[in-house]
Amino acid sequence: MHWQLGQLGQALFEPPSVAGWGTGGYWVSTMSAWARAGFLGSLRWADEVYDQFGHLEDLSNASDAADEIIRILGIPSASTETRQQLEGWWSAHEGEFNWAIRHNAVIVGGMTPEMHVA
Repeated sequence: MHWQLGQLGQALFEPPSVAGWGTGGYWVSTMSAWARAGFLGSLRWADEVYDQFGHLEDLSNASDAADEIIRILGIPSASTETRQQLEGWWSAHEGEFNWAIRHNAVIVGGMTPEMHVA
């Protein structure tokens, strides 16, 4: 995990200055997005994360699934576009690979714009 944090620009115990790490757009780059996706990809197999998303496969509609992903990830105010994208992703994949829904929800939800810039 230490090397993954370094790729995200947050080397453990090595902030860039005494002020710590920057906020906002500081985190947005193609490299950090790629690193985040890789980090989320490794998290999706962790039992604790898997359990949090466990009941997604039981939901019957895309709107409920989007609401649940937003709730689990703690996104305080998801944009209309983010909600629509999550619903579209759910609709495209629900029923097709139910065993993978909870694994992939970690990545799809974690890559929303709201998760990149607070």
